[in-house]
Amino acid sequence: MLLSFSVANFKSFREEQVLDLTASALKPAFSWLENAAVPVGKEESALRVKALYGANASGKSNLIKAMFTMIGIGLLSSRGKGPLSSIDPFGFDEKLLKKPSFFEMKFMANGTRYQYGFLVDQQQFHKEWLYDISVRKAEVFSRNFQVVKVNKKYFSRPDTINLLTHAENEVFRPNTSFLSALSLFEMDDAVKNTVAFLSSITPIGDADHVFIEQEAYKMMEDDKLREKVRNMLEYADISFDGLFVIDREAAKKANSDMAHRYNLHSTRGQYSLLATHVVEGKTKKVMSWLSEHNESQGTQKLLVLAPYVIAAIQQGGILIIDEFEAKLHTRLSREIVAMFNSATGNPNNAQFIFSTHDTNLLDHRLLRRDQIDFIEKEADRSSTVYSLADVKGIRKDSDFERDYLGGSYGAVPEVTDFNIAILED
Repeated sequence: MLLSFSVANFKSFREEQVLDLTASALKPAFSWLENAAVPVGKEESALRVKALYGANASGKSNLIKAMFTMIGIGLLSSRGKGPLSSIDPFGFDEKLLKKPSFFEMKFMANGTRYQYGFLVDQQQFHKEWLYDISVRKAEVFSRNFQVVKVNKKYFSRPDTINLLTHAENEVFRPNTSFLSALSLFEMDDAVKNTVAFLSSITPIGDADHVFIEQEAYKMMEDDKLREKVRNMLEYADISFDGLFVIDREAAKKANSDMAHRYNLHSTRGQYSLLATHVVEGKTKKVMSWLSEHNESQGTQKLLVLAPYVIAAIQQGGILIIDEFEAKLHTRLSREIVAMFNSATGNPNNAQFIFSTHDTNLLDHRLLRRDQIDFIEKEADRSSTVYSLADVKGIRKDSDFERDYLGGSYGAVPEVTDFNIAILED
């Protein structure tokens, strides 16, 4: 489980900001919200859900982009993916433009607590580290530019380390992470656990993006998962008599009936969905075929998000969604949040992090104070992250929505009269 994510000198984040998923000592308003925190040690618990609020352009999307950037570079840079060109330092301080960006995660994996991070600019890694912090801080490896120091206790294959650090190779380079280079070889537990943890995180910046859509449809080629998606939508009062994944290339080759019924050239990628609806004909019931793009935009978004939600719940992964509420009815959003928060609905302790403007979710019956974070833009245009649990004088049964919209917590836009802006000469 993710315990914290820290970032500095990246996009709108100037100083180090921390997204903290460890539970506070504050009691929630209702006993069922005690299940929203999962014990990860004798005295510490991790939150199942974290909601991010803030005005437009406050930095909510940048925080999710920072996590996406860290995962991509940390896991894939040795494979030529996750390029360092995605590093974008804070742009309103000339001194910081030439300094590296900072990323770090603390997490629990297979019963062990780790700390992984790096300092990097668009050309190279400056530093990189992995620590085992279960009992005391034990260094697994540390890197200072291309000089790497390893703790032999955590590596049973010294030949791999020698290959990567003492010889000319095409794997471990100044612009690749040492972690991603290690992942290409047989790994010991510390590296294996770290790679597996980062791989379990699914960030969705734009649910309308073709790649996100196509991956969702590809996931639904699995009959069991597709049936769970259909059931989930049925509980959301969206029913299909059947739901099918169409592989456009395979359908063309097979000259299938479905291919004739639906113009596959209108799809955005290799995969598409067909939903069947039984309707009354003149003499008998007939089957109506509709592509997903004939459904409402809310249904389309739910069809894309549902496979990711189900996969996270089943695998105990971490799902991150930007602008979660867009196109979704607030009751659907609440139900998904409540499912992740529930020990029954979320038995594998998946985590859900999302940004939203849906203030209906700011409800002490749905979220604890430590599950609500705000992101505020400061006068110097930098973003600051803070938790509702850190705001003084907030009762556990306060009307979070009313108080937030009233400006009690900050992180709201300072809106004045639009009439003046438009009509004044």
